[in-house]
Amino acid sequence: MKENTTELVDPLDVKKKVDMLEEKRNILLTELDTQIKVSNATTFIEIA
Repeated sequence: MKENTTELVDPLDVKKKVDMLEEKRNILLTELDTQIKVSNATTFIEIA
């Protein structure tokens, strides 16, 4: 029975890499959202 079994080997540890990239993506999206809100909220008043 031991001869007919398979085992999945993940030398790159893909699960950790995917989790890390997802975390970086979420941080980037949060920072971009904040910058867009700041950019849209800026009003220039010019007195002539």
